[in-house]
Amino acid sequence: MQTQLRISRERLRARIGQRMEVLVDEVANGQATSRSFADAPDIDGKVYIRDPTGLRAGDRCRVLVEEAGDYDAWGRLLDMPA
Repeated sequence: MQTQLRISRERLRARIGQRMEVLVDEVANGQATSRSFADAPDIDGKVYIRDPTGLRAGDRCRVLVEEAGDYDAWGRLLDMPA
């Protein structure tokens, strides 16, 4: 488990500063919970979007990853794909 934790942490930190497309799963309490195309719900980590104004569950959007933890990442909304 310690090895997997280290791998997850390193992979997420490498995403800081990157733009990624995500699918919004839920919007509540001032943030949106989303995931990338490679992440399975309830298994893989999540991407939390700060200030999700205008987002709804099921939306696809682009985010800038600004912070990473051991299993999850946080970012800000850039735009909605055309």
